[in-house]
Amino acid sequence: MRIVSSLLFALSVLPVGWAQPPATPDASAGTAGRKSDALFTKKDKNKDRSIRDLVGLVLNPDRQPVPGALVRLRETNTGTSREMVTDAKGMYRFSGLKRDLIFQVSAEFKGRKTNMRSLTPFDERDEPNLDLTLAPAQPAPKNAPAKESKK
Repeated sequence: MRIVSSLLFALSVLPVGWAQPPATPDASAGTAGRKSDALFTKKDKNKDRSIRDLVGLVLNPDRQPVPGALVRLRETNTGTSREMVTDAKGMYRFSGLKRDLIFQVSAEFKGRKTNMRSLTPFDERDEPNLDLTLAPAQPAPKNAPAKESKK
């Protein structure tokens, strides 16, 4: 009993915090040592995984960018659509698209059109790239009637 009481006395006189393990360099560096910071970057924490962007180029048949082309994006379930014009580099971007919906995208420029391309939920990319190529210009039919000019 005498040993127990002397041991308790000795523990009561030790400075507070003496029984705690020493701080590691990572723990003393603020939040850098926490596991959650090592697993996720700040960008990942704020990223909404249910939304994504669609980007691409509109190209002519010679694979050159086409500035000023009209690009249409249509959601297939409701039929709602959005349109935009390509920038000086022939690029387009539609932002804020829900991943669980199906979209169709196409473009046109001076009467020439592209084939319709689809973006589905099976495409898991955060920023899918769908380039659109315009069809070659159709030559005028040979037996088309000549236009009469008014005099």
